[in-house]
Amino acid sequence: SDVKICKIEDLTPPFDFNSNGFPRSADVFPATGSPKFLVLPMDFPDIRYKDSDLERLKTATTEVADLYKRISFNKLNLNFIYPDRKNWVVMEKYTSDYQMHRNIPQYNREQAVIDAVALASADINFDQYDAVMFETPFWNDFGGAQAFAHTVYKAKNGSAKRVSLDFGAQTASVLAIAHEFGHSLFGLEDIYLFQQYLAGAGTTTPAGPWDFMTASMTELFGWSKFLIGFIDDADVRCITNQADVTTYIANIDSIKDPKLTLINLGAGKNLVLEARSLVANSQELLVYEVDTSKPHGGGPITAADKLLEKGQSKTYGNFKLTVVDTDSEGLLVNVLKVG
Repeated sequence: SDVKICKIEDLTPPFDFNSNGFPRSADVFPATGSPKFLVLPMDFPDIRYKDSDLERLKTATTEVADLYKRISFNKLNLNFIYPDRKNWVVMEKYTSDYQMHRNIPQYNREQAVIDAVALASADINFDQYDAVMFETPFWNDFGGAQAFAHTVYKAKNGSAKRVSLDFGAQTASVLAIAHEFGHSLFGLEDIYLFQQYLAGAGTTTPAGPWDFMTASMTELFGWSKFLIGFIDDADVRCITNQADVTTYIANIDSIKDPKLTLINLGAGKNLVLEARSLVANSQELLVYEVDTSKPHGGGPITAADKLLEKGQSKTYGNFKLTVVDTDSEGLLVNVLKVG
């Protein structure tokens, strides 16, 4: 079917510009190019920013650049720019003034960003950068990260946009940085459950470990890549009412296509099929449901517990899925309508 049918609309009110459907916000960053990120260390009166913090951060940002280059199929090249030490932000308040040592679920630490932008040197022209990362020193007792995707902060020289903050134990974390970029650049939703987090039940997710918007794997769902634009319409197969279809799916990291098969289940709902390789030269089928009637932080993606291997079948609603064959780069899957 026409892929437009499977480009489902987000049926929940937007959380800033985060969305799990189409069309995408005009404010999201393009899927291609070489954006420039200003990385600003924050020096606090109680915890100074050390050379070891900077070394860890430079290692992490190099890994994040490599990660985004890989998952974008070489479409995106992130450039991280570090100012001279004299232009690091010297904060006036203590880390504790921003509740940076307390685990307060969904606590908004935007005031730290507001203060940091106001204190930033006039020698820095924020208008020269596509995004800004504020990084505190590392400490052990607690840490976190937050993106301020849709807010522009006026500085002495220009304005800071697509801002993110990493603090404490989450500084120089590849997963934390990549996750917040998913918000601040591309408008991706959190796919873990806020209510479980608020109840102290952890950040377990019905989406499983397959996507770093759950902060647990250095990969994205094919659906997330489709939303961003790393996967194009031509890389996708859309199924609606077809009774019996066998289609090839290339591994999610392969340069081959198609990389994604979508089965439209109705308004705001798709069943998504993609090929993953957990063992070298072995391809298995990952199946998950995208339901845009579930909001940001409400579990909009539900993934199967196990991947399907060659010869295995499983029925999801009215569709029976069978992995017919595999090779080193992808698999053949049969989609049979049974209801």
